[in-house]
Amino acid sequence: MRIDVKEQKDYLKTTCPKKLLIIQVGNNAASNKYVQGKIKDCEEVGYRATLVKYPEQISALMTQLADIIVTCTGHPRLITKFK
Repeated sequence: MRIDVKEQKDYLKTTCPKKLLIIQVGNNAASNKYVQGKIKDCEEVGYRATLVKYPEQISALMTQLADIIVTCTGHPRLITKFK
């Protein structure tokens, strides 16, 4: 995975800012580990990662949040789970 991230760095550099926003809902141990891996991957290639965590109860609002993110960023492919 790290090699793949490094290979995509040049592409992302021209199409996206050098940052990753992670919005995590709930506190699943496997999800926490995955997210921490993504943060570490970002650090290795010089990207800034920001993690925002919400409790499980917010999941009903996530579809609305996904629509807001797509509207604000113009990147519908950034949203994968709630669409």
